[in-house]
Amino acid sequence: MFNRLPIPFKYIIGAGFLLGFILSLKALIPYLYWDELEAFSWHRMALPHVINYLFWPFLVPAIYWTFLHFRLARGAAPRDRCITFGISLLIPLVHELITTVIYFYLLDLADIYSFQDETWSQLIAAFPGVYLDRVVEFWIIYGLFASFDYYKRYRDKQAELGRIEAQLTLTKLDVLRMQLQPHFLFNALNTISSLMDEDVNKAQRVTARLGDLLRGILEKDNRIFVSLEKSWIM
Repeated sequence: MFNRLPIPFKYIIGAGFLLGFILSLKALIPYLYWDELEAFSWHRMALPHVINYLFWPFLVPAIYWTFLHFRLARGAAPRDRCITFGISLLIPLVHELITTVIYFYLLDLADIYSFQDETWSQLIAAFPGVYLDRVVEFWIIYGLFASFDYYKRYRDKQAELGRIEAQLTLTKLDVLRMQLQPHFLFNALNTISSLMDEDVNKAQRVTARLGDLLRGILEKDNRIFVSLEKSWIM
């Protein structure tokens, strides 16, 4: 599934790292503005963002799999919509549980904070808000896949339109070749050549009418046949 993603996985990892860095910087800016940098706690205000957005790339394949197998577009089956909605609640839950474990493990590993009994009540109180954020992030990623899919379909339609236009041009050329019979052109040119010695003015009129005929064929739009009036060059 990693290889089937519309974006290379390394770019998704890079985007996760960049988002984590940007949001960490956003949390830091007010403290820099008020010159209260000593009050900034990186492990509380920056580390959660980094862990959050670095972990999402590993769940992106599951979201893409959901997008491919259970569509939400017009005409989608109610079953598909219900399954997508359920997955949109499950994946953020898995994300929040795993990243919480990773977060407290890193804090304990760095000897910054140890998980205590009262920590449970803090987590339960904070869970609804952070879980809702994860659900919103799930739908943002899902929406990005929908946008990529729409763009791919649009590009494919444009390519198909180009092929149809090329085929139409070839068809017009075939019609032109069918209308311009070689014998007719050779006879017309021989007539003009013979008239050049006998009646130059008449030869010029024939040449002009032949030019009008050819121009009319080349400039025609959807007309297949040329009128008898235009085909009469004498």
